[in-house]
Amino acid sequence: MKSLSIFSIITFTGLLISCVAARTSSPHPPQMKPDHKSYAIGDTAHGGIVFVVNKEGTHGLVCALQDQMINSNYHQCYEMINDPRYHDEYGKAYFDWRLPKLWEAYKMYMNLHMINLGNFVETGYWTSQSTRSFDKMHVLNFSKGIDFTVHKTDTYKARAVRTF
Repeated sequence: MKSLSIFSIITFTGLLISCVAARTSSPHPPQMKPDHKSYAIGDTAHGGIVFVVNKEGTHGLVCALQDQMINSNYHQCYEMINDPRYHDEYGKAYFDWRLPKLWEAYKMYMNLHMINLGNFVETGYWTSQSTRSFDKMHVLNFSKGIDFTVHKTDTYKARAVRTF
C-alpha cells in the first residue's frame, strides 16, 4: 500500500517549496525463526535418548540406546566407542560419539536409569574422567549411583554420548 507525504521546505530566499513523496507503507516482514524442534529428557532423537537439555529444549546431550561395549577395558572402549558396528541403526548415523564425562554419567543415572529409561544394567560404566594416576579412570556404578576409580585394564560396560 502506498501513501503520500507532503512536506514543505522554506529556502534561504523565503520561497516555500512543497514536495510530494510517495512512500511504501507495507508492514515489516515477520521475523523468521529457525525451525527448531524442542526436546525433553527421555525423548529419542539424534541417534539416542535425551538426558540433558537446555531450557529451550533445542540443545543437549543424548546417550546411545544400547551399551556399546560389554566387559571391555578402558582403551578398547575409548578406541571403539565411535565404531558404527557397536551402535544400533539410529546411532550409526552419527560419528561424534564419545565416553561420558563423570557428571554426564551421573545425569544419565539420575535422569534416565532412575526412572527406568535407557536400558542400563546395574553395573559399572566407564567415564572419560581420569584420576591423578595415569593408569586409573572413574567408573560410575549404576546399581548405587556412586563413582569409584579402577585400573584402565579392568573391564566394565560403556555407553556412548554425543551433543546435539
